[in-house]
Amino acid sequence: MKELLLRLQSDPPKSVKEMEQLYSQYPILPDDVSDLVSFLLTHSSLEPTCTWMIKRYQKDGNSLYSIHVSLLVDSLAHLKTTHGKLHMLQILSRLHLSKALSAELIAAVEPYLNHKHKFIQASAFEAYAAAARHFPSLLAELQQRCALMLPQANASLAVKLRRILNAKKQKLT
Repeated sequence: MKELLLRLQSDPPKSVKEMEQLYSQYPILPDDVSDLVSFLLTHSSLEPTCTWMIKRYQKDGNSLYSIHVSLLVDSLAHLKTTHGKLHMLQILSRLHLSKALSAELIAAVEPYLNHKHKFIQASAFEAYAAAARHFPSLLAELQQRCALMLPQANASLAVKLRRILNAKKQKLT
């Protein structure tokens, strides 16, 4: 992991292709997630790369430990870059969380539900919906909010809103 972090500092990747090469060159192990989170919080210019690597690690079918999830949720409020926030929300929306971690995630994601960047807003709705499964009253409230927002939502947000609304319909049948 040290080699990867040094490489990121000395020669940050400038494209997804370069991030892919780094990811394959320096495989991420479960314990490396904490190091990546700590690193991205102290090197904001590398937030997009570090969060992308965690997202890719997760996408490859790797699980995140509860301690990592807590770190990720806590880090969300401290992220400065658009891509860092987007990647983190995408990571958080794909997790199966305990009720306690879901409550933490709901609180962390709430401010992003009205974010000016529509991709961030869309991912925030998805993360909030994933966490709200443990809290039927919050899920019902979120679905009402989705229905109200849908007519004026852009395409990316509308897809997420419809997905949340359709999830409710599927549970009823």
